[in-house]
Amino acid sequence: MIEGGSSKNSETKNSDNPESKSSVPEKVYQELAEAAKKLNDLLFKGDAREKEKSDNETGDKKNSKNDAPERDEKKEISKVPSTSDILSKSISELMKRIFSDDIAERKGNASESKENDNKDAGQNERKDSKESEVEKKDPILEEIEKILTTPEGIKALIERHPEKAELWKSQLEALDTLNDPEASPSEIRSAQAKLSILKGQLLETTMKDALSDAGFDVEAQQRVVEGESGGTRPDVIAKNNTDHPIEVFGVEVKSGETLSVECKCGGSAYMTNELNNHIPNQLSGQEGKKILVTTSDIKDTPAGAADAVCRQYGARLVVLDVSVADVENAIKEVAKS
Repeated sequence: MIEGGSSKNSETKNSDNPESKSSVPEKVYQELAEAAKKLNDLLFKGDAREKEKSDNETGDKKNSKNDAPERDEKKEISKVPSTSDILSKSISELMKRIFSDDIAERKGNASESKENDNKDAGQNERKDSKESEVEKKDPILEEIEKILTTPEGIKALIERHPEKAELWKSQLEALDTLNDPEASPSEIRSAQAKLSILKGQLLETTMKDALSDAGFDVEAQQRVVEGESGGTRPDVIAKNNTDHPIEVFGVEVKSGETLSVECKCGGSAYMTNELNNHIPNQLSGQEGKKILVTTSDIKDTPAGAADAVCRQYGARLVVLDVSVADVENAIKEVAKS
């Protein structure tokens, strides 16, 4: 461990100091001026001695009778600039030019750097704004997620649909078998099948309610449509019978258009099997605008599989921010109460 820092670090710190940066041109100019002075002394030392000798001789002759004319002559000669004066002035002018160019370049770089910083800041601001828009949660999705993942939400859904109350009650009671150590394997399989059916029905019913609340006319009963591999029953078929467009899940459905939704609530193995065997036929038979809504377990299927299927059939993939385990846990809480 090196305490106090090395000289290299010290130089780096000084170079990062704005005050130190601003004094560099002045320091360089002073050093160049000193170098020019030494250069003048070396190059024109003889001229100086010769001038001094000439001045001495002029002083010795000042008492002679031709003293006045010689002084006048020397005075005229002294008006002519020496070679050393000319070169010295040239060197000084050269240094000023270097110094001025350096300052101008530094000012230009500083101005350009500031302009780039402002530009980058604006781009980052726009980027942050764009990311915030993407991350903004769809209120309809939020409501669906709240219903499916809370006992209160599921109970409210049951109360909204008294026509399904008896069916759902029997399915909830069957879940007690899963906690019965004396239950037979067949009884456990039956209970698991009922749980699987129930969570799918809850997602489907919640989606119908959400679209109905958004202004769609939702078909109460499923009907058979023809897919590329045979008949299929879309989970949700809704029509916009209003006189204005309705936007849901990033899809705009114009007046008179139909929206079809397929709902999937299951683990990654179930999702993979559905993508390979059922979803393509289901999406191919959907009418109007197409949507595939799934729990977050779809993310654990082979990379790009879901996107590829949706792209092939012109459907939009909508992934809930809840897993099938979240839904199952909420259902079990309701069964206990």
